[in-house]
Amino acid sequence: MKTEHRAIHTEVLRPRIIRTLANHFPSGTPVALVGYPHTWNIGDAALWAAARQLLKDVGFRVRYCCSALNYDPDHLRRHHPEGPILLHGGGNVGDVYAQEQDLRLNVLRDFPERSFLQLPQSVWYRDTASASELRDHMARAENFVFLAREEESLQRARDLLTPHALLCPDLVWGLNPLCVPVFHPCVDVLSVLRLDQESTGNSNALDAAKEVGLSAEQTDWPRPTASDWPWTRSDRLLETMVAPRATAPGGWLQNIIMDRPAWQLSWRKTCWGTVILQRGRVVLADRLHAALLAHLLGKPAILLDNSYHKNRSTYATWQQNLPLLHFASDLREGMALAKKLLAE
Repeated sequence: MKTEHRAIHTEVLRPRIIRTLANHFPSGTPVALVGYPHTWNIGDAALWAAARQLLKDVGFRVRYCCSALNYDPDHLRRHHPEGPILLHGGGNVGDVYAQEQDLRLNVLRDFPERSFLQLPQSVWYRDTASASELRDHMARAENFVFLAREEESLQRARDLLTPHALLCPDLVWGLNPLCVPVFHPCVDVLSVLRLDQESTGNSNALDAAKEVGLSAEQTDWPRPTASDWPWTRSDRLLETMVAPRATAPGGWLQNIIMDRPAWQLSWRKTCWGTVILQRGRVVLADRLHAALLAHLLGKPAILLDNSYHKNRSTYATWQQNLPLLHFASDLREGMALAKKLLAE
């Protein structure tokens, strides 16, 4: 099964992403990459690390990158005077994550003469009328292509935003096969459950595990402590080099290109995520990338839904390519499935 999951990753999903990117711009194209995540959400870090690896492999040259907290149109224009702008992927197109959506709107407003490629995203609007602002800015751009990472978001993008929307796998499949330190599991099931606005109330994995006679641990992407992870002086330097207070307009590092340290720091955070995931023999998560990273590690994963069903849609769209990924409607069903997987 481990051989099968690696073959699907390297022979199906990753090549599909590379073909999609290569179809839009020729190798050697200079680009700007906008939307670096200043968070300890390991899924966001993995997406950025994967994006940078993919852009390198396709042959795109990143001349500028930024986050929502240090975006400076003059800085972008100075370092990337012409050429396409890539908007980072994830699950924040809509009216739920205001900071990321505002960045998207600002860049489109500041550079209507550029071509844009929205890297694979999920789309969700609580109020669909609020999609009109982004739709109008997309229409004014010289060229705008939207990549959706699952079928429901593809349909929402076409209905609400732009007819120029295509289906593309989540960027995390762009990571090269994970070669990370191996740790032995300490519990049957590691549950990675959201505590934010995308939670559906899956709050007590320990009781659900106890009901079926399994041991479990519950977490939600914790930041490492000194005892958990060898966070070195160089890692702290990377954090400093991409910190908003340093790289924002007026900051002491505002003129550096934060691409390399941002890439390295994202990879280090991704490695920390793999340490967490290896605590369980099975991973049960409503964090999409906890389940996808577990699959990349060759570990069985059970995916629970989030509040606006991107997880369910991701599973339905790509399940034929994900032999180690399963879906459950709630914690009890998930733990029962985990017990069955552990008995196989």
